[in-house]
Amino acid sequence: AGLDDGRYDLVINGVDITKERQEKYDFSDPYAHIHTALVVKGDNTEIKSFEDLKGKKTVNSIGSTYMTLAEKYGATATGVSTLDETIQNVIDGRADATLNSEDSIATYLAEQPDANIKVVATTDDASDVGIPMKKGEKTKTLRDAVNKALSEMRKDGTLAEISKKYFNKDVSLEK
Repeated sequence: AGLDDGRYDLVINGVDITKERQEKYDFSDPYAHIHTALVVKGDNTEIKSFEDLKGKKTVNSIGSTYMTLAEKYGATATGVSTLDETIQNVIDGRADATLNSEDSIATYLAEQPDANIKVVATTDDASDVGIPMKKGEKTKTLRDAVNKALSEMRKDGTLAEISKKYFNKDVSLEK
């Protein structure tokens, strides 16, 4: 919404590059490649795969590709604002599952090792993550500058260094 109404020039927050989003926004070159994790409560034995989401309730970040994926598998998806909220909904039993970045879940579990959740599946294919901005010629200079900076960061190892610092692995590598 902030991008749409001009409050922001771009969004840097793990935004998956999708065909639908590309119709509305221009994107930078991808700077990360991530897999989606399917997370359930620690004692859940019913959900073992994405296909098991049919007829279940998920809670996901509002407007995320994770909501769309959950619905694709037949779940009723509810949106919330933060990863912490999604996890708490699963732990409290208000949702059967949540979907999120495998790396975000790993970071959460590293910080909250006693959290009563488990990852039961991950997507085979990785999603490309980029920086969306308003579509059109007005943002060409900004897009070119962002792509140049990303290219330099990739070449000098900065992207890999940042990735390893926050995700304990290099998510900037090609998929």
